[in-house]
Amino acid sequence: MEKDSLFKVSFIQRSMWLTQKMNPDSEMFNVGGYCVFESHVDERWIKDCLVSIINEQEMLRIRFVEVEDDIFYERCDYATGTIEVSSYESLDVASYVEDQMSKRLSLEHPYMFTIMHVGQKTVIFMKMHHMICDGYSVSIFFDLFKEKMEQGNCEAKVWDYTEYINAEAAYMKSEKFIKDKEFWLQHVKDEKGVAFESCKNNLSVDSNSVSRQSVFIDRDEYEKVVKSLDKTSVFHYAITIIYLLNYVFDNDDFYLGLPILNRVGKEKKVIGPYIKMIPFSVDMSECKTVSDILTRVQGYIFDCYRHLKFPVSQLSQYTNRKGLLYNVAFSYHRVNFPDVIAGIGTSNVYANPNEQQEDLVFRLIENIVYRDNDVELCIDYKKDVFNTNTIDNILTRFKDLFTTIYKALDTEIADVEAMSEKDRQKMLEHYSSTTCSFPNMNCIHDFFEKQASERKDAIAVRYEGESVTYKELENRTRKLAVYLQKNNVKCNTLVGICMERSVEMVEAIIATYRSGGAYVPIDPEYPRDRIEYMVEDSNAEIIIAQKKFEALLPSDKKIFYIDSEKNLLDKYENDELIKCVKPDNWAYMIYTSGSTGRPKGAINLHSALVNRVVWMQKEMQLTDKDVVLQKTPFSFDVSVWEFVWPLMIGATIVMAKPGGHRNPDYLADIIEKEKVTTLHFVPSMLRIFSDNVVADKCKFLKRIICSGEELKADLMSDCLRKFNCDLYNLYGPTEAAIDVSYWKCYARDGLKSVPIGKPIDNIQLYVLNKNRKLLPDGISGELYISGVGLAYGYYNKEELTKEKFVDNTINPKFCQRMYKTADLARYNEQREIEYLGRADFQVKINGLRIELGEIEYQLEKLDHVHQAKVIDVSDSRGNKSLVAYIEKNSNQEFMDVREMKRMLKENLPVYMVPTNYVYLDKLPLSHNGKLDRKALPPLNLESEKREIVLPKNPEEEKLLVLFKEMLEVDELGVEDDFFEYGGTSLKGIQLVSKYEKIELEDLYKYSTVRDIAEYVLSKKMDRFGCLSALKLSDSAKANLICIPYGGGVASVFYNLADQMSDDYNVYAVNLRGHSYIKNEKLVDLDQMSMIIATDICKYVKGDVIVYGHCVGSAMAFEVSRKLKMIGVNVLRLVVGGASPYCSNAVKRVCAKGVVSYYYSNDERVEAFIRKIGGVVSELSYEQKHQVYKWFRHDGRNAMKYFEKMRKEKYKVDNITVILGEDDPLTCTSLKDVHQWKYHAKSVDYKNISQAGHYFIKSNSKEVAELLMGNPA
Repeated sequence: MEKDSLFKVSFIQRSMWLTQKMNPDSEMFNVGGYCVFESHVDERWIKDCLVSIINEQEMLRIRFVEVEDDIFYERCDYATGTIEVSSYESLDVASYVEDQMSKRLSLEHPYMFTIMHVGQKTVIFMKMHHMICDGYSVSIFFDLFKEKMEQGNCEAKVWDYTEYINAEAAYMKSEKFIKDKEFWLQHVKDEKGVAFESCKNNLSVDSNSVSRQSVFIDRDEYEKVVKSLDKTSVFHYAITIIYLLNYVFDNDDFYLGLPILNRVGKEKKVIGPYIKMIPFSVDMSECKTVSDILTRVQGYIFDCYRHLKFPVSQLSQYTNRKGLLYNVAFSYHRVNFPDVIAGIGTSNVYANPNEQQEDLVFRLIENIVYRDNDVELCIDYKKDVFNTNTIDNILTRFKDLFTTIYKALDTEIADVEAMSEKDRQKMLEHYSSTTCSFPNMNCIHDFFEKQASERKDAIAVRYEGESVTYKELENRTRKLAVYLQKNNVKCNTLVGICMERSVEMVEAIIATYRSGGAYVPIDPEYPRDRIEYMVEDSNAEIIIAQKKFEALLPSDKKIFYIDSEKNLLDKYENDELIKCVKPDNWAYMIYTSGSTGRPKGAINLHSALVNRVVWMQKEMQLTDKDVVLQKTPFSFDVSVWEFVWPLMIGATIVMAKPGGHRNPDYLADIIEKEKVTTLHFVPSMLRIFSDNVVADKCKFLKRIICSGEELKADLMSDCLRKFNCDLYNLYGPTEAAIDVSYWKCYARDGLKSVPIGKPIDNIQLYVLNKNRKLLPDGISGELYISGVGLAYGYYNKEELTKEKFVDNTINPKFCQRMYKTADLARYNEQREIEYLGRADFQVKINGLRIELGEIEYQLEKLDHVHQAKVIDVSDSRGNKSLVAYIEKNSNQEFMDVREMKRMLKENLPVYMVPTNYVYLDKLPLSHNGKLDRKALPPLNLESEKREIVLPKNPEEEKLLVLFKEMLEVDELGVEDDFFEYGGTSLKGIQLVSKYEKIELEDLYKYSTVRDIAEYVLSKKMDRFGCLSALKLSDSAKANLICIPYGGGVASVFYNLADQMSDDYNVYAVNLRGHSYIKNEKLVDLDQMSMIIATDICKYVKGDVIVYGHCVGSAMAFEVSRKLKMIGVNVLRLVVGGASPYCSNAVKRVCAKGVVSYYYSNDERVEAFIRKIGGVVSELSYEQKHQVYKWFRHDGRNAMKYFEKMRKEKYKVDNITVILGEDDPLTCTSLKDVHQWKYHAKSVDYKNISQAGHYFIKSNSKEVAELLMGNPA
């Protein structure tokens, strides 16, 4: 079809067309209504009236045509819709209409009329496409229909929508358009929040269909409101209530969609799409009172009206904003449908589609025909976004405010309640249901002492084969408690405990309780900086520690080493323990991450702990036959109940080995072996455990207790199916005695979010808005905790304590304080609490609470970092990791990521070190100074061009395959960091379960394939001292000892070891200080040679061949001398690529050339290594720096030794010298090479053709043949 015969559509129509293109199956573009005649009406009469209307209204005689990806309409001389007639004996008209409204109309036939005879009644149903009709057009249609029915088909009046389109086109070329555009661009420049976001529910409904709920406002009450408002429009007042509701329900500013009639003069008679939806907003930060909101609503609407001609639907063309700017709309309807047509009684109803773009649409409907009818307030809402109860709460509160707040417009918005006083009192009554008695005069250790007197011979603790009875534990803890009291420990004295999991840990904790002190766990796995801070900040009177951690602790503190000094306690055998502890005394202090950059100590009381554990016993019914696995790190407050609950009941604690809590296979074994009945998991570890463990190993389990982070519904379901035991989901911060809520898990249809349940005994949990007003069920806000379980506060941080432990304004009679958790939550329909995440910048990863501010603080201490922001991201299974976005200082270079991680690990626990790092020129901030997360660039590690470093030995090859499998990355090299490429602690657990040579904590230290392989090699070294066994054979007849070249490491001999026959064991020397991963000092040649010789005597049986390459030949020579002195039979000394640099000429060259020039800095060392054929490109910057330092050290040591060797005329029995034909160090100075003859009784020279200096790597097969006595 030619464009010339077509007409342009309006901007409103084009916008609808584009929206429909994106939602081709949607019914949201249907507009309709129906009229029910109370008696039969002749269908011919109705048809005549309809035809007359069609002839008058242009939009009923057009069809839309798509041409070249644009939309036009064609005028037709016929009706483009349909008129249908049907008859029914009976029919549910409302259901019929609902069904019809769910069927979309085509653009070629954009409307339909249906005449239905239902019994004695007649119904006219009209349905039109939104592109030819708006809501107001429905009223126009029924007014016209009434006119035609009553006055007959008088002279036709043609109403032309094209006039509006032409006026719109002229406006677009005017100056008015420019001014209006500036207004709207300014109006929508700010990013706004999502309206009523706190009211959205985590529903199982998949349909996006729309439902409607209504309440009615008494007509007399409504008239009072109207009269009181005087000149203020009810429309403006209702908008004010919506903004007030959104505010008290704890949401941010938002855009509200408002329909504007957009008709003047004769346009009020034209069927067509005129109504505009404008994005309206009020800045609530400028409003102190309700009156302030109302004033701004009136002012802003007036401004919008002045610029109304602008095609608001086109705003996305001028901004980066796509789609609707608003998710909530409001419409005020003054219905004037006729109640009588042509003398016949009628009732008229709008027909709503079952879909809408907005999440929520408020409608205030006033019938101006039936003045006695109550006014309807309804909400149309998407059923997959909101549930019925929440909409009820919104409607109820809207009605309450609408009918009351007009009397007190000067009320401050901060004082407006989110629920009525009646509903508030009901909620308080519900909160009070947790109040009950508990043994509040007891301290936590009183229960243990009772069990110790009644069950003396029962096993209290088991650990790695050691069993301790209740009597023994009582005796040990009593003596230690006496010792503590004699060392100034009194009530509320802090006692540090620094040790790994053991029986001594239980002894130290119970003894601290009994002495009156409060224990402070100091995890020896923490970085030294953090440990030093905790010791200094807590000012602990004394520290109980294990001797192995002596180096971590300050020398000026009183320290009792419980493992090595236990005999000192024997003298207190008969001393009496002073019993002074009261329920309101401190029990323990645990440090949690701090937003200011330093952790803070939260102090908890005996009474709080007693209440918590007594509740747990009442709920879970532990018996003296139960076995509880203690596996939680004692710096995590969950560990507290693992220690005290079993001892309260007379059950047995089984202590997992240090680090065992990270290994699912170990946990399964110990659960089966020890017949464990009760244990705790953070959900992330429970997932790994469930995925990797056979259920039969857990047949004794009675209960699994989860807390520390969100328990996912799929994991809950998996565990309920797999394990035949109870599963509990608990919640609680360190600031409230472990846990404050619980939910016993069970299969629930449609469950998407596992609740954290109900409060435990003597705890009340409030969901409050930003002004600490109670929120109704179903609406999210910040969770506050009140009751017996509250912590005393933060140690030596009064201001922070006041900030977080605030006055209880909700129920002060119950408890005067409440704790501000910064957690988002809501009560669901079952009055269970659902956890919704953090309200601040604190997150939990693998159950460990992390203040992002503390990480940012440590990042910003680095010289090159100007500003840093850290966020948490999740993968498809909900596994979290940290990402750091860094704005660098302008005068600094970018720091290597691995070096940055290394520096962070010196001050942060490994779980707080971000996985990924992104450098930015400037951090994107919103207008209020907060990080604009949406503006942060997405992570795309695969797009970064980098060199893929290939594996160089079988161990690296095996590891690289596992890395790729775990990380789901195809292109990965041995120098790529596990955590930088998506690795998390959960994936790490999976990795170490398949690669059993390391533990999870090793992976945090050595996170590349190369580092791990090096570490595994060094672990082998632990078995053989400084020797790494590269090849061991039962049929070996001799042992080859290999010493690396300058700057080299033991792994350079991997290839050589593979080429040696089974007649030889092959060992490589790990030179002290030559490690990428261990922080050791370099030692001189004499000391190192003695270490090597000693370890050979200790670990190697039989004859040896000693091989040294390049400057390693000096070390090999001295080792051979020492072995001979000790009595070890050295079959041969073999040196490769080396001369004994001892002639005067060579000595001068070395002194002036090598030392003065090549050894002066890293760049020159690298140039020298390249000159002799070395390759260093596969190393990182940090590794290169280390290698060059070793190179200089080894070279200087060798030259000193050769000079000494020459002066002292050292000799060995025989030397084999292997040379590379193309080695630049030896091929031009064979005279110097032959100097070896002065230092051996016999010398044998062997040449390898086409071999450079580093032939030990490139020509390993030929070298092996020579070492085994075969010709090259």
